Amino acid sequence: MSLTIEDGGILTTVQDTGRHGFRHLGIPACGAMDSLAARIANLMLANEASSPLLEYTLTGPTLRFHADTVICLTGGTVTARLEDQPVPCYQPVVVQAGQALKLGPVRQGCRGYLALKGGLHVDHIMRSASTYLRAGIGGFHGRSLATGDNLPYIPYPLSPTLDIDWFPSQDLMYDATSRPVRILPTTDHEQFSDDSWHALFNQPFGIDNASDRMGYRLTGPTITRKDQTERLTQGVTIGTVQVPHDGHPIILMADSQPTGGYPVMGQVIRVDIPRLAQMKPGDNLRFEPIELNDAQSLLRTQEQYLQRLRIAAEYKWKDIVHA
Repeated sequence: MSLTIEDGGILTTVQDTGRHGFRHLGIPACGAMDSLAARIANLMLANEASSPLLEYTLTGPTLRFHADTVICLTGGTVTARLEDQPVPCYQPVVVQAGQALKLGPVRQGCRGYLALKGGLHVDHIMRSASTYLRAGIGGFHGRSLATGDNLPYIPYPLSPTLDIDWFPSQDLMYDATSRPVRILPTTDHEQFSDDSWHALFNQPFGIDNASDRMGYRLTGPTITRKDQTERLTQGVTIGTVQVPHDGHPIILMADSQPTGGYPVMGQVIRVDIPRLAQMKPGDNLRFEPIELNDAQSLLRTQEQYLQRLRIAAEYKWKDIVHA
């Protein structure tokens, strides 16, 4: 069975945890911009964390389901209605055949995620279902979803009155403006003036309208390079903070290229990428330095939380199946 796209929203794509192992061939990892929200959506349904799901940006789609299933919404705060009933986020919700789900604007954040019990059934390209828009591969024919598209999934019938109102801990839910974006130091430190380093950690930057899944272009203080000499290309990844010749930093995001020749001011730590992914054009951010040991400790804490969530969800679904 399948679901039908009745309205594709602004930008809705099929994503997963990414296309890993091919950057040496020039293939970006892609995958969900907010990988934490995407993983939680799947774990809440006792899916594999890498199961394909939908990512929507700024305004969500309208979908009609043609078979019973269970869904979970995570990410940015969105107004969602299943027929005439409100749908909560971060909670499994039973959907019956014929029902339509309408996702409105993302009120807090930028991106939301919709997972189905058992995942979406789409082709995998290079071991991933993630959509790479620039190359037109992965997901649903390598493009964003549009009215009339049909996405297959395996039905999962449950009683609509079944009590599955349980939630993950709220301590890892993002708050895009609550604290600075933390970055690790760079080997290119001497490439930038002392004034530029002071500006980086003491002045706000804005996210430019030209930002997308490939990178966030920043407005604000101009970063001055001591040496404008062209550099040898080096490896870059999601979260790399590059400084082009115009002095306005670019933070590389999920669809970023594997290499770049601009000097690097730092690397956004992995646990802060989800909060960064929930920022949208016009939002402001501040940077804060962090040591590698502290960044690794934060990542371990996050992974331990996800492991506990996975175990709790699996036990909960065993109870649901036998109810």
